[in-house]
Amino acid sequence: MQIPIRFTLVLLLAATGLTAQKGKNIRSSGTTVKPTTERLQLRPETQISVPSQENPFGLPEMNYRPLNSAPRTTAAHAIEVLRDAEGAPIFYKGTTDASVITGDASTVGASALAYLQSIAPEGIIAPAEEFTINLIQTDEQDNYHVRIAQNWKGVPVYGSELIAHSKNRAFESMNGRFIPSPKLESVTPAVSSVSAVELLKNDIGAAQVRTTWSETDLKFIGGVDPYQSALVVYATEAGPRLAWHITAHPNLLKRYIYFIDAQTGVILNKYDHTCNVFGPAGHVHSEEEEVVDGPVTANGTDLLGVSRSFGAWQVGGTYYMEDASQTMFSSSSQMPDEPVGAIVTLDAKNTSPAVQNSFDFDFVKSSSLAFNNTNAVSTHWNSIKSYLYYKNKFNRNSIDGNGGNILAFFNVAEDDGSSMENAFWNGAAMWYGNGGSTFKKLARGLDVGGHEMTHGVVEKTANLEYQGESGALNESFADVFGAMIDLGDWQIGEDVMQPGTHTCLRDLSNPNNGVSSNSPFWQPAHKNQQYTGSADNGGVHINSGIVNKAYYLFATASGVGTDKAEQVYYKALRDYLVKSSKFADCRAAIIQASNDLYGSAVANAAASAFDQVGILGSGGSGGSTGGNNNYLGQLAVNPGTAY
Repeated sequence: MQIPIRFTLVLLLAATGLTAQKGKNIRSSGTTVKPTTERLQLRPETQISVPSQENPFGLPEMNYRPLNSAPRTTAAHAIEVLRDAEGAPIFYKGTTDASVITGDASTVGASALAYLQSIAPEGIIAPAEEFTINLIQTDEQDNYHVRIAQNWKGVPVYGSELIAHSKNRAFESMNGRFIPSPKLESVTPAVSSVSAVELLKNDIGAAQVRTTWSETDLKFIGGVDPYQSALVVYATEAGPRLAWHITAHPNLLKRYIYFIDAQTGVILNKYDHTCNVFGPAGHVHSEEEEVVDGPVTANGTDLLGVSRSFGAWQVGGTYYMEDASQTMFSSSSQMPDEPVGAIVTLDAKNTSPAVQNSFDFDFVKSSSLAFNNTNAVSTHWNSIKSYLYYKNKFNRNSIDGNGGNILAFFNVAEDDGSSMENAFWNGAAMWYGNGGSTFKKLARGLDVGGHEMTHGVVEKTANLEYQGESGALNESFADVFGAMIDLGDWQIGEDVMQPGTHTCLRDLSNPNNGVSSNSPFWQPAHKNQQYTGSADNGGVHINSGIVNKAYYLFATASGVGTDKAEQVYYKALRDYLVKSSKFADCRAAIIQASNDLYGSAVANAAASAFDQVGILGSGGSGGSTGGNNNYLGQLAVNPGTAY
């Protein structure tokens, strides 16, 4: 049956992630930035630039003045700082004369900028000229978390973002990443965005580039233009460059990130940002109208042989696999074609969204309340359970935090028509393949579904870059919350493995997974095993095992448990991490979030967990913000060349 042309699937989940997840939020009129600073290498256009572990954020080699506490702070206001392994400051702690928030909520942004000015490294950045308020939000304790973006002559500095944190109406800490003032003479591009997109298309290759897009096609990439360009300042080894940051959807499935020099046209960096669970066509519509009856409770057996009850939508004698029973559902919906705030499952009919003019899909329909498509039931159940986890645990209103639709496709094929052995998040929907020699149907795994939905939540909060350590954090948070959604074991993918392959895809309790390091099912369990090569976007699936193990150790520590651990990790993701965060930033964020929610005992357990996997505090020591050990250390002259 063909889908009416009015099927537009309003994808609020693809809206900007600058939305408060809980409590109040205040939007600023300042410049909005999509941050990140991965290491950038000037290489030929045909090669992918992958960051090294030594300098994954592309910090230029320059001579900097040491961080200076005077005259910006008084003797009564000592500032402490946490540095990463390269000496870059990533977490400041302490009050200054500018800490107190004066006035009402409208002055919070100005107070945050004043606090930044009071602790800023003198001579390195100019807060008043370079930084603007990106987002102001409050947490459950009514404390402010203010995201501050760096700009140069009005152009966003990609990946440079700081977060100021208040307590009792005074700013007392700040974390994030920034670069020294870029000092570019001109921010006028010589290469137009149109030309940059053409360079990108040529690099991708005509075989992958879709040339025709219907209105419905666009909905499945978030309702946006397939090629979104933004002018940014981008840090490279050779210094900052004016560049076009392009998010490219050459087809319905793939999403690539490109950085193209806006003066020369050289490709500075590129990578595949299609988040998958395992590492290394237009549809014709009619104008027919249908009578809307309303929401119903349906049932069906899933791929595990378990009977499930779930929300559906009735139109006459036809039942659609669209759950409109959740609190996010909006009365503005025109069901079943134009849902707002619904959980929708769609059949890709064994076609590939990567192939032009061949992708086909349809609603999942039944003539009774009993659905007999087991693949569809599992897909729908995964979406509902994952939604309810975030709603009940964190009061998060859908993936985007704003009640946007949740979409999932099953029966997704490879571009050659063969069965896909993977599951993806493409920025707008979850996509499940039907497996093959290694995996069974991917929708069998609730943790797989939770993993993919969490990629969406990560994208709408910290928006961790899908490359290097930032990408490994992205994958780890997807694994952590996937395991929490499918609570009962520490494994990922145990329900989708074919006999004779392995017991599971990944294991948070044992990242080595009982196999040798040359197995695709092996992950490092400690920093000393970290992969440093260029494959897998710099090891995003591989190195996530290190942080996975830290979560396992934290959640199983005495006095912690999964209930506290998941709250800490969600708060760290929402309130402390930025796009360019690395392992060291994650450690600091988890410790701080632990202190915020539960105090020093839990913070010390967090510090111990990261110590045990080799992600150490400042100067290589352990400790926490709430324990006897000071993990930050007094601000002192930096003996190195960076900062």
